[in-house]
Amino acid sequence: MSPAVMSSTSSGSEPSMYSVWAKNFWAWVNTSGPLASFQPNPRETGKRFGICFCIWMVCYYIMAIFGGSVALWRFPKQDITDPRPFTLPDIGFAVFPEFCPKIGGETGDNIQSLSLVIFYLYTAYLVCGSGHPRGRLVAQRFFLVNSLMFLTRTTTVGVTNLPNPNYHPNCMLAQIEEFTYLDALKDVLDTFPPKACGDLIYSGHTACTFMAMFIFHKMGVMNKWITMFMWGWAIAAIVSIMGCRSHYTVDVVLGLYFAYFLSSWYFLRAEGVIKGWASDWIIWLEAQDMFAEPYAGSYSTAEMELSKTSNDRV
Repeated sequence: MSPAVMSSTSSGSEPSMYSVWAKNFWAWVNTSGPLASFQPNPRETGKRFGICFCIWMVCYYIMAIFGGSVALWRFPKQDITDPRPFTLPDIGFAVFPEFCPKIGGETGDNIQSLSLVIFYLYTAYLVCGSGHPRGRLVAQRFFLVNSLMFLTRTTTVGVTNLPNPNYHPNCMLAQIEEFTYLDALKDVLDTFPPKACGDLIYSGHTACTFMAMFIFHKMGVMNKWITMFMWGWAIAAIVSIMGCRSHYTVDVVLGLYFAYFLSSWYFLRAEGVIKGWASDWIIWLEAQDMFAEPYAGSYSTAEMELSKTSNDRV
């Protein structure tokens, strides 16, 4: 075949198989795949998504450095001659027998940690694989509401230190050894994610789990079967926290309170019910200013108008 014929064939009207595949692939990426919820401007929304992720990580390490390390440093010391050290009286321990199965054997994680992994993976699926138009927004709200939890928990875990209810060998050792703050900081940051003993008030696993459930429900990203599955894991996480003696009952109850009220505080501002500098920042971070009709969530028009009237009076 002559070069002229080859040229006319390759530059004809019919596209090559590769170009068709590439066109279909990028169409899927933008309409049903990882970039579906980043439209109409993936570059800008992606930048703000990255900022939300960075805020989440920074707040997490603030909690580790100024919360978990302080809690370990000020851990109540006691003479452990009994293999089961002193713990505070707790009604939850009377209700839930001590039982702490590990996923993957003795070296594996407990159920409350695995439940968080499941919630994280589902959030990642909403962003990257579901094509759901709110996938990105779900993840950003998860990052930012969690950040509020990290910061508030930083102010509580090191303020009042309770005898640890967990008989884990590392925490047993921490109750008899004297720590400097730098020793505690090194110990906490020695692993990823950072771990500490004595960071009890309040339960971060409880708060994270039920913040995720609040967001998923509020934004309508679960069908009937996923809802049942997720609630099963959320309840199993609470039972595991009590059974493993990871926290006292008061830590779990406070975790539920903080999960609900911090999530409500955030959503009231993200959805325009309460306006102010915080709502302005949230709307910018969520890239709502890039849409003609920002997502208003499940609040009714009457609630929005009532809030507008209240803000006008203020």
